[in-house]
Amino acid sequence: MNKLRWCFIGTGKLAYKVASQIIKSGEHEIVSCYTRKIENGKRFAKKFNCNTYEDAESAIKDSRVDAVYVVTPHNAHFRYAKLSLINKKPTFVEKPFTVDHQEALELIELSKINNVYLAEAMWTWFGSTANNIKQEIDNNSLGKIKSATMRFNIFSYGSMSRLTDPKRAGGALLDLGIYPITFAYRLFGKPDNIIAKSYIRKCVDLKDDIVFSYKDFKVNISCSIIDLKGEKVIINGEKGKIKCNLFIGRNGYSVSRGFLNNNFKKEKGPMMFNYTREFNIVKEEILSGLKESKYVPLSKTLEIMRIMDDIRNQINLEYKNLE
Repeated sequence: MNKLRWCFIGTGKLAYKVASQIIKSGEHEIVSCYTRKIENGKRFAKKFNCNTYEDAESAIKDSRVDAVYVVTPHNAHFRYAKLSLINKKPTFVEKPFTVDHQEALELIELSKINNVYLAEAMWTWFGSTANNIKQEIDNNSLGKIKSATMRFNIFSYGSMSRLTDPKRAGGALLDLGIYPITFAYRLFGKPDNIIAKSYIRKCVDLKDDIVFSYKDFKVNISCSIIDLKGEKVIINGEKGKIKCNLFIGRNGYSVSRGFLNNNFKKEKGPMMFNYTREFNIVKEEILSGLKESKYVPLSKTLEIMRIMDDIRNQINLEYKNLE
């Protein structure tokens, strides 16, 4: 079995979680890493038996590297993904792909110029539960959609949190809102109209309420880093209802049909989410010579970034003075 050899740009909590999972699969190896704080890089390198570098380009240009995973805070996605693409390395960028549409467009154009693979690491496109729900909608198993609610609220407020740091593009929209926004788009397409409002404090959106309007129904989306209302997806149709907790991925979903009673039967679970699935898919795509993911087409990533820009414009949220 040929392993795909990775360079990790970023060595935070998510990098550790992903690295631990993909290495166990036997299909992946981490050979280099970079983070701004060299001591953090050394700890990561020791745990995962890779080389750490004092600059990102050296880590990317390590001759053993087959692909680069960008897992930094949001504000740095663009510059490191760009550096990877310039060096013609297949590049997998954590969500949100970039902080705005213009950055996303530049990366996509660069990937085409250099003829190199580029994809967004958004697990709601790869995960089994999300794909099963998508199939339910595509198969019209709920009948005509009447309404939907998507909520992703986790208390993450704190002076030391990257989520409340405006210089790192912190806030609810980019960190949490990207999930329900992407999922609503994936299920129902681009909305006909968007209305958004937000609670912003010190240049950081702490809570966002967004309504996607379609021809015959609306999707109510909320994201927050200041309350504990939890995670939930509810989709109501004429012939049934889907409910999913722990936002699309970690415990399956339940579905009722016909509304003969109010009992819900869990049909596709439990499904604890594992990052290995998406990395295995990306590995196969890269090795087969694809230049973008079949699961996450770049055109879809770009359109979602346009939607995110529209929301930010409505709530008067600017990402400025980024590190």
